[in-house]
Amino acid sequence: MPGLVHAAGPADREVRNGWFFSQTGADDAGFAITDDGGITFWRDFRRLGGVETLGYPTSHRFVGGDGFIYQATQGALLQWRPEMDRTVLANTLDLLSDRGHDEWLRIARAIPTPISDDGSRGNQAAAAAIRLSWLEDAGIREAFFRNPNPAVFEDWDQSDSIQLYGYPTSRPTRAGPFIIQRFQRVALQRWVEDVPGMPARGMTVRVLAGDMLKDLDALPRFAGLPLAADRARHLSDPLLSAALEATRRSAIGRELLSRGKHEGIAFVWAPMAEEYGAMYSARASWIAINRRWVGAHPDAIAALIAHEVSHAADYAEGKPIWSGTGCFETEFDAFRRQSEVWVQLDGLVRRARDDLDRQHSSITNLVRQGNDAFHSRISRLYERECARFRR
Repeated sequence: MPGLVHAAGPADREVRNGWFFSQTGADDAGFAITDDGGITFWRDFRRLGGVETLGYPTSHRFVGGDGFIYQATQGALLQWRPEMDRTVLANTLDLLSDRGHDEWLRIARAIPTPISDDGSRGNQAAAAAIRLSWLEDAGIREAFFRNPNPAVFEDWDQSDSIQLYGYPTSRPTRAGPFIIQRFQRVALQRWVEDVPGMPARGMTVRVLAGDMLKDLDALPRFAGLPLAADRARHLSDPLLSAALEATRRSAIGRELLSRGKHEGIAFVWAPMAEEYGAMYSARASWIAINRRWVGAHPDAIAALIAHEVSHAADYAEGKPIWSGTGCFETEFDAFRRQSEVWVQLDGLVRRARDDLDRQHSSITNLVRQGNDAFHSRISRLYERECARFRR
């Protein structure tokens, strides 16, 4: 398999907080890597060696099943780690193994099956030493330990290489014209024969693990759709389009979307605790709907969107949402807007289809009881969350 090919695309250009790449798209379509929302994929993409190390982007940002934010490139899967305030590479090959693709990897890409029992008997220190001892091929070993960006990393040691590529999960294996070794996040090939159109003999290249994610449909379909630069920055999940249209059918919903400057906000699904219906993140610049409600009616999702867009509107207008009083007041407003959209979409006159319908109707009945009962109930629900802003 050839290594990464570097060439400027006709539509490549700087965009706010990042860069737009067209190499993996068609015509003027492609993918942008940005630092939007403080999620520094663009900063860390360059820090880790850019195209030379990671290849061109092959997806937009998306929320994974574990709740982390990801973006795929030809050679890797970028994972944003908020607790570390930086990007790491996800364990792409481990992920494909967990999904049962080892046989495909072996047949289609000559990637060895991972060794499950390394003989360490659960001792982590012994496991690390054993697996590093599998770096038996000099060319692959040199590539593994090579500093990907000396201009940024003055010192680069073994721990940095492990952080970048993960531990070896196989020994080096001869596969036709090359020797290949599997790691948690990549596979490395050292070519030992000259083959037309392939890397020269003696070269060690990375197998394009990110491309394999797309080949195996392991990414959300909408995230892998190339778009023009002006549309590639904030991509909403198409499965939410009906809910957004329902939001716009409501006068309150249309007004909220306008106030919230929603053109810069993505609407996505995300895993979250059962008690949450949706969340607005000013930093990530999106509204996430709990995946629990993927099958819910668009009108019910629209009411959730109204609640979160109310928060986005408050944020855009500079309201003190992160003060003790402001936290409660903006929640009161958000629940009222949620109820109003539900009523305007005739939610109360239909038979409840699921728990989400029943929640909206319960909130609407609470609102209609008057401010005392409504404020008391919401204050109890958000006492812990809003209390942290009083300190």
